[in-house]
Amino acid sequence: MVCKRNGMWSRKEIRREDFGKKMNEKKVYEYKEIEFKVLKKKLELPVRYVEKVNENWKREMNAGKSYTNGKLYTMTAANVLEDKIRVYVQETNFAHYLYSRSIGIDENSCRSMAANALLVTSDDYIVLGKMSGSTSLANRVKFIGGAFDQADFCNDIVDIKSCITREVKEEIGLNLNDKKTVADVRPIAILTREKFSFANALFWVDIRLDKSELERRFADYKEELEATGEKSELSELIYISNNYTSILKFLQDENNLVIDYMRDFFDAYFGKIEYGNIQEYIVNNLPDLT
Repeated sequence: MVCKRNGMWSRKEIRREDFGKKMNEKKVYEYKEIEFKVLKKKLELPVRYVEKVNENWKREMNAGKSYTNGKLYTMTAANVLEDKIRVYVQETNFAHYLYSRSIGIDENSCRSMAANALLVTSDDYIVLGKMSGSTSLANRVKFIGGAFDQADFCNDIVDIKSCITREVKEEIGLNLNDKKTVADVRPIAILTREKFSFANALFWVDIRLDKSELERRFADYKEELEATGEKSELSELIYISNNYTSILKFLQDENNLVIDYMRDFFDAYFGKIEYGNIQEYIVNNLPDLT
């Protein structure tokens, strides 16, 4: 359970009778509204665990990494309500996330959250992004988007649409609120990893630009960033014809370092596998907040 001690929620013990029971794990789940509610107090972690987080961070810095140990948010509990699922999140930091990723999921792991966009051009290409070599996902091909940020909070609730709008603007310079260039934005799936160690709300985005126009705009945007001393997290955009044969060929090419859940998503999208039930999955992997 999640205990409250001195006014602070702590994941001292997160197991309950059904929590963590073995089940058929998937990486792609049907979209259902999840309300991410931010608890006011930071996450408490065991002292020895914090020491290991800090030791790992020092190793990363000594290896020449240029990461910033900024705020991050982790899922710590959940309640299933009548009309939605409420997931509770607490503040942690990027060092916690990095260490969690290095050792695998356990009861103290950082369970991060993100919103991503699957862009589709007017000439029917899907658009993916390749991360630059200086990022924590160096050279990985992924959907465009990123983690929730404090800027996305409204009355202690995470505004997922705000997150994807901000992230797409930051990464490729495209304004999702511009009706002249964006025809449709809608959530289509929840992507995750083992034991709900990550939650990613994936949005389908139809744009009114063709491949060549989007590429031109992205090149201009990167030049604008470089002129101010900044760089895009994406080194390039990747365009693939929106059909299963073309996408599968890309995913099976060993030279393409695709993010782990991408193959599963496209298999579900094209009807090769079934989407999972996200409510059942959350109940089995996050404790109740009581």
